[in-house]
Amino acid sequence: MKDEHYYYLRNTYSQLLKHSSIECDDGWFNILDKLCGNIQSYISGRRKARAQSIKWNRNLLKAINDNSLESFAEKVYSNFKSPYKEDRIKELLDDPEKFLKDVPDKIHKAEVTQIKEKFATLRFYIDSSDPYINGLIQMAESMTETTCAVCGNLGKIRGDHWIYVSCEEHKRDKEI
Repeated sequence: MKDEHYYYLRNTYSQLLKHSSIECDDGWFNILDKLCGNIQSYISGRRKARAQSIKWNRNLLKAINDNSLESFAEKVYSNFKSPYKEDRIKELLDDPEKFLKDVPDKIHKAEVTQIKEKFATLRFYIDSSDPYINGLIQMAESMTETTCAVCGNLGKIRGDHWIYVSCEEHKRDKEI
C-alpha cells in the first residue's frame, strides 16, 4: 500500500488501527476506509447510546425513589407537541418501569490486529467484536473477491496455485 494511503488510514482511525499491520495493495484502500469508518462510527454510537440509556434510567429511578415522578414526567414531555402528551404522561406515571431503557452491552476497546490479503481476499483481524462488526467485516472481505487489489476496479479471482484478484489490466502474464 502506498505510504499516503497507509498513513491516511493510520491517522484517521488511530484508535482502531493503533497496533495493526496493513499488508495489502492500494486497490482495497476505499473498502478499508469505509470498513474502518463504519466500525468506528458504530462503536462511538453504541457508547453514546449506552451512556444515554444509563443516564435516563438513573434519572427515572431517582424520580421514582424520590416520589418526584410527576415533575420528571412534566420535564420530559415539556417540549412534546402532540395531542397525546397527557396520555404519555399518564402512562409514565401509571407504569414507570415500562419506560426503563435497555442498556446496550458495553463495547470494549476494539483494535485491529492485522489487515492482509490471504487466498486472494482481504483478511481483517480485530481483537473485540460483535455480530454487527463481524457482518461489516464479512461484507468488506466479500467485496474484495471482485475488486482488483492493485487499482480497485472490477476484477476477478485468477491464478492456479497463487490466487489473486485483478482486473484485465493487472492480470499477471505468467501464473504462479
